[in-house]
Amino acid sequence: MSDYTVSRIGEIIDSNIPEALQEDWDNTGFQIAFSQRPVDRILTCLDVTESVADEAAELGVQLIVSHHPLIFGGITSITDESPRGRIIEKLIGSGISLYSSHTSFDKYERGNNFFLGNLLGLRDIQVPDGTDICITGLRPDDAPADLKGFAAYVAGKLGGGDILRYTGPDDKAINRIGICAGSGSEFAGLLQAAGCDLLITGDLKYHDAADAAAEGFAIIDAGHYGTERFFSGNMGEILSELLGDGVTVISSGRESGPFRSI
Repeated sequence: MSDYTVSRIGEIIDSNIPEALQEDWDNTGFQIAFSQRPVDRILTCLDVTESVADEAAELGVQLIVSHHPLIFGGITSITDESPRGRIIEKLIGSGISLYSSHTSFDKYERGNNFFLGNLLGLRDIQVPDGTDICITGLRPDDAPADLKGFAAYVAGKLGGGDILRYTGPDDKAINRIGICAGSGSEFAGLLQAAGCDLLITGDLKYHDAADAAAEGFAIIDAGHYGTERFFSGNMGEILSELLGDGVTVISSGRESGPFRSI
């Protein structure tokens, strides 16, 4: 029998990726907890979809660790007429606990932003003044120095998780880069003031893109999924290091972004 319980694994995650780091509006932590159930198999995923819930039940895992919380805001009912209700019913019926590490993981030293910055080869990665949910870094020496070329470089590094689009003149010089994985266009002004030439994020809205273009600031929208889809493998590696051989950690093989393109 495993030496780890659901509760104990939650404590270990919290001691390394503190829940206290989360934003005020967030719901990091346990969504469902069978606290004293032994754990020897964990599934990691970006989102808990119905397909991922089925996968967890088929694999016989006792705990899912996701990035995005399943329970967000007030829930007035749990019914099998809604996707979220069906997921909650399936997890509880299968005795599967759920822990979500959201904005706390975004700020973690090995979390989404740092992982993406390292994947792109940024140099001198730092956390800028004014926010702890973004990072900045210098363009790698072997990457194109113009915006169009650098956007193509980013697309190649990310491997086509989402369609990549950008705003700004093709020949804009790129040196210092800001990253906010997921959805972070609200930090464009702060990062521009911090000396960045470019922000890489997802979920860029039309008017935010227009404002950035008017200010001469570049933004690459690589998609919410595209900038965070590495969570499963990254968190899986971290949990394996923290828990050792006593627990098998599996990265979901059934998750994908919600968008399709023609």
